[in-house]
Amino acid sequence: QFLPWIHIDDLCKIYLKAIEGVLLGVFNAVAPEHQSSKSFSRTLATHIKKPYTSIPVPSFILKIMFGEMANILLKGSKVSSKKIEKNGYSFRFKTLKNALENL
Repeated sequence: QFLPWIHIDDLCKIYLKAIEGVLLGVFNAVAPEHQSSKSFSRTLATHIKKPYTSIPVPSFILKIMFGEMANILLKGSKVSSKKIEKNGYSFRFKTLKNALENL
């Protein structure tokens, strides 16, 4: 499943541009690089020098626990940042690796 993410600095700059009236409309505040939950976890574990262990949870258990909201966990959201980039916003942290190195 896809896991949208964004660096806090990019998020703040997007809010400022919206407040200043530079960005008008509805935009997805997500980084341009798509990450799956697994790739995000692996990259984070590597960055903080911790082992990565995947613990699979059967989908029926998630459905029992979360009902319809389990779809968010099972499918994720592949959200695009193309619209905001077409409107002139340039991300400072386009990759998760660069974002984690900054943090």
